Amino acid sequence: MQSIAQSTVLISLCATGARLFSVVTQIVIAKYIGASQAYDNFLVAQSIPEVLPALLIGPLSVALLPLLSSVEQKEGYAATRRFAGTVYALAGIGLGVCTVLVLLFPGAVIRIIGYGFSPGNQQLSRGMLIWMAPGVLLLGLGLLTQYIFLQQKHVLTGGLARLTRAVVYFACVMTLVNSQGIRALVGGFLLAYFGYFGIMCGVLLWKRSVDFSRFWQVEPDKLKVLILRTVPAFWSSSILRLNTIITRAIASGLRAGSVSVLNYAMLLSTQPTLLYSLPLSNAFFPRLASAGQKNDIPRLHQLLLKGLRVSWFVMIPVMAAYIFWGRVIIDILFGRGEFTQADVLATSQVLTYLSLGIFGQAGNLMVIRSYYSLGDTVTPAVITVGTIIPGIWGMVVLSHIMGVSGIALAISLFAVGRFLIAWGWLTRRTGSAGVGTVLWDITKITAFAALGAGAGWLIYSCGKGIALSFGTLGQLGLLMIMAITATGLYFALSWYFHIDEARQIVTSIRHWQQRRTRDTAEK
Repeated sequence: MQSIAQSTVLISLCATGARLFSVVTQIVIAKYIGASQAYDNFLVAQSIPEVLPALLIGPLSVALLPLLSSVEQKEGYAATRRFAGTVYALAGIGLGVCTVLVLLFPGAVIRIIGYGFSPGNQQLSRGMLIWMAPGVLLLGLGLLTQYIFLQQKHVLTGGLARLTRAVVYFACVMTLVNSQGIRALVGGFLLAYFGYFGIMCGVLLWKRSVDFSRFWQVEPDKLKVLILRTVPAFWSSSILRLNTIITRAIASGLRAGSVSVLNYAMLLSTQPTLLYSLPLSNAFFPRLASAGQKNDIPRLHQLLLKGLRVSWFVMIPVMAAYIFWGRVIIDILFGRGEFTQADVLATSQVLTYLSLGIFGQAGNLMVIRSYYSLGDTVTPAVITVGTIIPGIWGMVVLSHIMGVSGIALAISLFAVGRFLIAWGWLTRRTGSAGVGTVLWDITKITAFAALGAGAGWLIYSCGKGIALSFGTLGQLGLLMIMAITATGLYFALSWYFHIDEARQIVTSIRHWQQRRTRDTAEK
């Protein structure tokens, strides 16, 4: 258990470090390139090598990991390595074919994703895509290797490789973007993915995790099971993966820089979900799965409500901070060099609308895992597919009315709507006991978060002039004071009005102080 806990901590640190480097990389890009048409061209070209491998390998891994574990239990480790070798070879062939198709028809791909671009900009994106096309194969095989390591308990390797990929890309951008511009992004992309794949492939050969000696000996029964399990997961995850391509395609038809603005805002809006809500839902998943296997529906219902409360207790204040302080945050992070004040305003508006969907994104992670715990993978897929068409229609309509902010608003409405439908449908099986209490507490939490964020905004209004005289450090200091004030007020109100999560934190601190005092006395 100790080794598992240590590995989990190390993996979390690697993932956090990778995301931190990604944010810092975007800060550097914003300084030298800004929210420009050139960066729009790059993001559209990057969509395929970034999304396509995850689109294909992600659903495959959902089915592959349990199947590999089953093969290992029944037939031994050697059979697992042989089957993994067959899957790896077939996946490599499939990804290779996709890479070749992208190289043969880059113009057709760009005309779809960047349909709103002028012919000249489409030509520029086409040239970038040709250079970045190998990323489809490199990232795809790297991801598959990472999942195989996960099944074989070599989990830290994937985290370190991912961190290395982020560091290499950051280093390339940091050293070359000032002189090379967009070419530094393309070159950094290739170097980062070659490095990532190289590490994964090297460890793969060193650990001998896959046996390629008889990869051509396909086992039809196992492959049939793999395909049947992959298809439902593909339908569920593909829609969400394609959302990145869809939003960039719609944004390409708007003013220059719209794709860039949307990218910067989405980078910030998704970080709280990735850093908090996703790990939290993964932590609750084993307990939910245990209750589902025992068919203990009341217990599963209680765990779901608890998970939603714990998630929203943190995420709702983050929403309030983005809504009240969005322009301040964007200005501090990106407001320099080629990133003009007009770009700051546009990005902050998009961030505000995207923030409205954080509530639904956090809740949906917990609800989806509740469905999986009940052995139901079909309902989430049906809900996702059923809501994506109205979501795309909303993006198109609102983008004509509100520009890129309309796309952000449609994304948030889609996230909240998908969550409400999934949660509402789930309560038909689990019951609705306690839902009213949770909603009332969430209403209070929202009010407290708004008061805290508002208090922080008043502090900013009073101290803005002094902070600006000290430059970026002054603004950062003022932002920290705002955050401390808002957090203190929010927590105090939550504790006073008997919000369970706040009371439990206070109780835990008191218990920790008591244990520390007792240990000191014993020494």
